[in-house]
Amino acid sequence: MSSNNEFYDNEVLETYLAHRKRPDNPNDVLERPLFLELAGDLSGLDIIDLGCGDGLFGKEALSSHAHSYKGIEVSKAMIEIAERVLANTIGEVCQQR
Repeated sequence: MSSNNEFYDNEVLETYLAHRKRPDNPNDVLERPLFLELAGDLSGLDIIDLGCGDGLFGKEALSSHAHSYKGIEVSKAMIEIAERVLANTIGEVCQQR
């Protein structure tokens, strides 16, 4: 049996990335607008994002003047993507073990 990390890195990653590239993906069409409406103004907030995925929300939060952003993710491969997305920002990402 594979570990959780191997499962997310090998079996989920490619499907997730292909899914997120679709213009009508539920994350961008449904989840993101609703979440941002509920969250309100992000200015000055310290944000912890459990299951941060590719880190795009962190980049958006920081560009909306959040005070800090820390993403937590299980997938090593996804962390590498999030680190690239958050490069040149104060955002951080770490692996949940």
